[in-house]
Amino acid sequence: MGVILYYCLGSYSKNLFFVPDERLYIQAAKALANGDVISYNGMSSTFQKIVYSIIISPAFMVKDLHIQIRLVCLIGSMAEMTYIFPVYLISRQLNVSRTKSLLLSLFGLSFPTLLFSMTFMSETAFLPLWLWMIYLIILMLDTDKTIIVIPVLAGVVGYILYMCKEVGVVALPAFVFVKIFLVVEDRDNRGDLLKVFYKE
Repeated sequence: MGVILYYCLGSYSKNLFFVPDERLYIQAAKALANGDVISYNGMSSTFQKIVYSIIISPAFMVKDLHIQIRLVCLIGSMAEMTYIFPVYLISRQLNVSRTKSLLLSLFGLSFPTLLFSMTFMSETAFLPLWLWMIYLIILMLDTDKTIIVIPVLAGVVGYILYMCKEVGVVALPAFVFVKIFLVVEDRDNRGDLLKVFYKE
C-alpha cells in the first residue's frame, strides 16, 4: 500500500540533474549499471557513499529516460517502505502490544520524511537503515538478549549506514553514550534499557 501510494505521488516528470547531490547519485548509479568507473561531469571521482546508487542502479539498465525516472521512483518507494519492519520490531522490543506496534508501523505512512522517495536523494535508503541500526542498538543494550551475532550485525549495518551518508557515523558514539548513561543511572539494572527507562 505504501509503495503504491508514494510511487503514485512521485511518478511525475523530473529534472534528473536539478540538485548537485542528485546528479552525483545518478551518475554513480549509471556507472555501476554499465560497469564503468564512477565519474562526475566527465572526471573520475572518489565518491564513496554509493549505497543509494547501488540500490537504484538496476533502473539504468533501461535506456529510456522516462522509464528510468519511474523505476527510480518505484525502487525508492520500495526501499523506503521497508521502514515498517524495524519500527514494528522496535515497538515490540519496548513491550508495545502487537496490535499497537502494527498500527504504529502503518501510521508511519503519513511521515513527511517518506516524501524523499519522490527525489533522487540517499535519504530514501538512509531512513530504513537508520531504524534497523536503532533496533540493533536496543538489542545490544538489553543484556538478556545480547549474543555475539548482534554486535557483528550492528557493525555491518553501521558500515552500510556510513556508506549511505556520513552522518551514519554517529550511531557508534550514540550507543556508547547510552551505555554509559545506563551504567551511571542504575547500577543494579546495568545494561538493561527497559528497566532503566521504564522503571516504576
